[in-house]
Amino acid sequence: MTGRRYKVFCSISGTKRDVLVHQAVEMDLEDVRSELVATLADDGDFVGLVDASGNTLQIMFEAEEELYWIDIPEPARVGSFGRRVKRAELEALLDALPAALSVDAVPGLEFTAW
Repeated sequence: MTGRRYKVFCSISGTKRDVLVHQAVEMDLEDVRSELVATLADDGDFVGLVDASGNTLQIMFEAEEELYWIDIPEPARVGSFGRRVKRAELEALLDALPAALSVDAVPGLEFTAW
């Protein structure tokens, strides 16, 4: 799938790049991967994707275990659906990510209350 575009927010300490959610910028998924996801290196660095309907997928790097926490917030349920993945699995998920983000779009997510 090419040409998938999302509004993007992020905080990446190594690059000093911070884009607040209300200032999200539109980007192609391939650019998000090469310019942002590839630079997640410090604990807590994150990238968020927002689809045309306002659904969000967040990716946060957990440096200690070199894993990525991916989640889809569900504010109405006061929690989010998420799980930890290794880099190769994150890449596969991004390869298959549809334009419309949903819990069904990412296999294996579990609900966690906030």
